[in-house]
Amino acid sequence: MSQNTIITKSDYLAYLDAPRHLWAAKHTVEQLPLDPLAQHQMEDGKRVEKLAYDYLAEWVKSRPACRLLYQQSFSDGPYNARVDFLIHDTQTDTYELIEVKSSTEVKKDHIPDLAFQFAILQNQVQISKCIVMHLNKDYRRHGNLEISELFTLSDVTDEVRNAVLDVILLRPEALRAAQLEDYSEAAHCLKPRDCPYPNLCHADLPEQSIYDVPYLMARKKQALLDIGALSIHDIPSDFALSESQRRVVDCAQQNRVHIDHAQLKHAIDSLEYPLWFLDYESCISAIPLFDGHWPQQQILFQYSLHKIAFPGAKLEHFAFLSFEPGNPIPALMASLRENLGNGGSIIVWNKNFETTRHKELMELYPEHSAYLDNVNNRIFDLMDIVSKHMYYDPRFNGRYGLKYVLPVLVPELSYEDMPINIGTKASVAWWQMNAGLISDDALTEVRQNMLDYCHLDTLAMVRLLAFFQSVLE
Repeated sequence: MSQNTIITKSDYLAYLDAPRHLWAAKHTVEQLPLDPLAQHQMEDGKRVEKLAYDYLAEWVKSRPACRLLYQQSFSDGPYNARVDFLIHDTQTDTYELIEVKSSTEVKKDHIPDLAFQFAILQNQVQISKCIVMHLNKDYRRHGNLEISELFTLSDVTDEVRNAVLDVILLRPEALRAAQLEDYSEAAHCLKPRDCPYPNLCHADLPEQSIYDVPYLMARKKQALLDIGALSIHDIPSDFALSESQRRVVDCAQQNRVHIDHAQLKHAIDSLEYPLWFLDYESCISAIPLFDGHWPQQQILFQYSLHKIAFPGAKLEHFAFLSFEPGNPIPALMASLRENLGNGGSIIVWNKNFETTRHKELMELYPEHSAYLDNVNNRIFDLMDIVSKHMYYDPRFNGRYGLKYVLPVLVPELSYEDMPINIGTKASVAWWQMNAGLISDDALTEVRQNMLDYCHLDTLAMVRLLAFFQSVLE
């Protein structure tokens, strides 16, 4: 690679993620395509930045001594940063450095982002403040969007100044990593499931690897790699792990299923008929779309509900999908109250999602609070059976998501050939449908695909519960 390599802010952040990721970006290695949700979030981020510009432009109007600078580029040798916003106070000749984020809080990775910019600007202009401009988590929309209330400006000047020395020390290392002839000399990442360049970082990853050990800290992953352990079968018996981590390793190494019959029986015996199997689909919007909503609101637009009234009863099914533009939640709540009765266990997969959504709905619609509180009190998390190792199969590879457990235990049910086969696709489909971006010709098919996907989520739980019940017979 040319010795005239430029390191941008994005390059530096890629280096912090993993030097090999930076090498790949600079050598135009094709990364995995963004999933539909990531693409949606990028578009959401652009909308947030546009509103941030409107907010700051209006703010500057009332301060004649201030000028707003947008997307200005600055360089310091091979290091280059394009700055979201600078506010120049012409009276003091100082600048406020502003980075816009679509999150509702300052995050850890925002600081090196700003510190890289500060390191470049500090010898060219006088920076008075470093600010993360993020969405205001306390804002509630009522009527038209109030841009003046939408954002929070968090002063992170001290944190950024404290991080600048790290940038000064690390950015030459990033430059060297970018200029390497061979990517193998650059350290790879330790997160193969989230890696944008798996063919570079994890080309020889065995089917069962050390990365399948749940919640294994980075330093322990590196310690295993340092002794040549990449396969889960290479982890030494005396390597320090938690009890649950050791169980995952032992089950893999011994190729055995772990069953805690007593705990499994206790869990299943706690269920009360009628049994309900509930799953929602939702879409996150950075900018609140409807009255009462807040930034980064999870908008429920669909549910699937299976019912078993009593042991041996015929399986019943109910469903809702918003077809009309606008806020889908009032109609969803009306349908849910009509179909989901006040008694019996409500079975979900990963109850944190459902219970949190219900608490949010209680704030939005207090008239449903008593009903939703009753629903939350009856929820049974079927995922607990695998995540708490009442039943653990090594073919789960340390993962407890429905899409990983179902193919192992109920292989005849599959998402593979479905046009919508993951929640992020359903989210984007609803967003497009609500925005009128799907043609009338395609609309009927898209709706049916969404209904089929959500239906399979709850049917999968029905079949998995039946499997766990059969284990106890």
